[in-house]
Amino acid sequence: MRETVLIKMKVMKLRRTKLKIWIIGINIEPESKYLSQLMKRLEQELPFQAELRLLTWNRAFDTLMDALKNDSAPDIFSIGTTWVHTLGYLQYLAPLPDSFKMRPLLAPWLNDVIRVNGRNHAVPFLSEVYVLMAKQKTLDTLGIQRDDLKDWDSFFASCMKINESFRTRGVEQIPLAMPLRPELGTMHRYFTWLFKSGWTFPPLRPGMDSIFRNEISNKTLNFISRLLLSSGADLKALNTDTQSLMERFESPENAFTFFVGNGNAYLMRMMNKSVNKDIVLYPVPSLVPDGKTFGGGSVLTVASACKHQELAWQVVEKLSSEEVMTELSTSIGGISPYEGGFWDKHSGDPNICLLKDEFSHSNSYVHHPVWYVIEQIMGDAIAFFFWDSIGKKNSDSFKVYDKMMEELDNKVIDVLNMMWELEEDETGRI
Repeated sequence: MRETVLIKMKVMKLRRTKLKIWIIGINIEPESKYLSQLMKRLEQELPFQAELRLLTWNRAFDTLMDALKNDSAPDIFSIGTTWVHTLGYLQYLAPLPDSFKMRPLLAPWLNDVIRVNGRNHAVPFLSEVYVLMAKQKTLDTLGIQRDDLKDWDSFFASCMKINESFRTRGVEQIPLAMPLRPELGTMHRYFTWLFKSGWTFPPLRPGMDSIFRNEISNKTLNFISRLLLSSGADLKALNTDTQSLMERFESPENAFTFFVGNGNAYLMRMMNKSVNKDIVLYPVPSLVPDGKTFGGGSVLTVASACKHQELAWQVVEKLSSEEVMTELSTSIGGISPYEGGFWDKHSGDPNICLLKDEFSHSNSYVHHPVWYVIEQIMGDAIAFFFWDSIGKKNSDSFKVYDKMMEELDNKVIDVLNMMWELEEDETGRI
């Protein structure tokens, strides 16, 4: 009897539709464990068998592109929010069926992310939002209040007060920890301050004269430079990866007072009741009253080449459910991009409320078919500026803002013009 049941179970499993599912991970080990368990659970609810693979962010785009080009793409996969329009332009993404129930989204820019050529082609999955993290004991000791962190002038004055306090005790301290090495995290933090200045991306098109070369960009670079150089400390400590800086910020040694981060690590620790209670979240200081912060994240989508799209979208609907969003918040600190649910449950926590409010009023990068190329150009240019001009404390750093932005504009505009020429060739307009 037992053997008969086992045989039937094996036959049922063989009849199940196999779906290749690739998810981009942050903390691969805990995510892999959770997602493997989740897939087993979902296999009991839907007639599919999951072939799960986790990718790292730094290799995900190239790995996916190779698979899509070589007809070995996954059926379901997660991608960065800035990649949707690139893959949609290349017709690699399947549109959502009309029956898919999309829950209300917190950040308006997400609606533009998932919509390509008038139809939704992705479902928001995990999000991030950049906030100011602060060592509350240091602030309390120096009498620094919440209003002293609201705008750029008051925040700079607070950092000067912190500098003076540590300097009189013979302690070298950098008020604001910000990575200076070439990585996308450096660029995300620059754009956080740029968005807080009131700047927004202009629509990218061929024949533009300028994009980043303007007074606001120069003012933002100038502000960050003065902030980092003000302590007179050795900035070599900042020439490391974001995760290492975050860990050092969280340590009790007081090497830094402030850190601009995405809040995910805090959320994970809060959900697991292991949060450092000395760390409090604030909005990133703003130059203008309605300045927005930077938001990003990932979406789930189905490959246009998938032979079982209806079933695949049913799996996506399960993966983006409120239950899974809450579980991911606990396991990896994923921020839910949807209204209600998780946020309502934790509405009594002021730090969680701040994450919700900041994400609701966040901004992101512009959407363009060749954005991935533009992003690499921007990331290299901005990170090199911080590393070379600020990290090395070059005396001419304040004179190179305009030149750097001019060179960056020229490189991006060349890409936009090239894209237009390719479109003309493909459509026979020339």
